[in-house]
Amino acid sequence: MKVSIALATFNGSAFIETQIKSLLDQTSPPDEIVVCDDRSEDGTADRVRTMLTNTQIEHAVVINGFRKGYTRNFSGALEKCTGDLVFPCDQDDYWYPQKISRMLAVAEQHPDADVFLHDADLSDQDLQLRDRTKLQQIDRIGMGRDAFFMGCCTAIRRRFLDRILPIPDGYSEHDRWIITIARNLGRCRMTEESLIIHRRHGGNQSGHPANRTALLPGLNYLHHRVSRTLAPGFRHGLESRARDIELELAWLMRSVEDSAEAVADAEVIHDYRNRLQARLVATRERYKALQNPRSRRAGMIWRMLRAGHYRHFSGLKSALRDLTTN
Repeated sequence: MKVSIALATFNGSAFIETQIKSLLDQTSPPDEIVVCDDRSEDGTADRVRTMLTNTQIEHAVVINGFRKGYTRNFSGALEKCTGDLVFPCDQDDYWYPQKISRMLAVAEQHPDADVFLHDADLSDQDLQLRDRTKLQQIDRIGMGRDAFFMGCCTAIRRRFLDRILPIPDGYSEHDRWIITIARNLGRCRMTEESLIIHRRHGGNQSGHPANRTALLPGLNYLHHRVSRTLAPGFRHGLESRARDIELELAWLMRSVEDSAEAVADAEVIHDYRNRLQARLVATRERYKALQNPRSRRAGMIWRMLRAGHYRHFSGLKSALRDLTTN
């Protein structure tokens, strides 16, 4: 399989050279590296171009005509890759030398799957390991493996990217788009091997609690979730999630009409659509309930519980948070 790396950059000069070196030191080198730079102002693109110029790897460094933002920049990089297996790549991580070879082996073992995930070691900004991984953090706080969304820990077949790209304008995160669709279509596989160091330096795009380098006991996570629910931005987050579901549902309906593969997936797609529609209703109802003063919410929350809407969140815990939030 031809291997491509899709690297999205923006003002990443502090860490980009370490990352590029780790890509060049792979035991199975990539065939292609596509870099999309979102108009960096710190010389990131020049550093990347200098490091790649003297290699035998096919490469392109594209500077966007205007600043697109994180999700659209990654979408553009993924679209430009020509390999059979494409690896999204963050600018500030470090890949262990065996990453590509191991993920190639996983892809060969699962010809029916399209998206492949692996674990990540967590470190501070100096790549000092914290003796914990992303999956371990998720397990400790009881979120479930479906909470694992990391584009930097992903390999994707080109055939699947052709089906799901471009990522719609307004969708929140490129990795959530790809992994969510793959999981719901039954096309996702995970290995628990840790194949990169995920560097946490304070400027990372993802604020997911399981990305924190500090140990996360369940009590601390509960406090985090309650604080997040009480924060003014939580209602906006529900509104954003409803928009994401609407875009996902629109893509699914187009997929049914346009894709020959969708005919074979008809039953899976039918179930997927029903789940999306139920989740959209629940998200809208929860948003509506939280628009009301706390004293007027109890009846709405009780009706949501009886209708099963809170199963799309954290069940009774979410209902209790909604009753107590200001």
